[in-house]
Amino acid sequence: MSNPKEETLHANAFIVSEASGFRSREEITIAESQTLLPGTVLGQVTASEEYVQHAPGASDGSEDAVAVLIYPVTTGEGETKRAAAYVRDCEVRESDLTWADGISGAQKTTAIGSLAETGIIMR
Repeated sequence: MSNPKEETLHANAFIVSEASGFRSREEITIAESQTLLPGTVLGQVTASEEYVQHAPGASDGSEDAVAVLIYPVTTGEGETKRAAAYVRDCEVRESDLTWADGISGAQKTTAIGSLAETGIIMR
């Protein structure tokens, strides 16, 4: 009997629709020491304007969900990278997004509301 393999989420597999002309997307900077999968919900650190995984308990700006990463990104210590993310006017499949470990139902509801304010709608 063969060993079953689990397929990981492909880049952009979570998108339902986006604005024409790639208007929904923007090139952003991912902060150092991050390992992020496609569909990761992102927050933006106010001081550096760099993006990290949304961190509901933070107080540096990343507590506000503002974007969804399109492609996987890994950065090392002291290294940032440019990446593509959805930042406005799109619909995404909530079940395919990557949320912060341990996020509570209330925190997720707040994050979904924050994303909706930017035009990123859950389906």
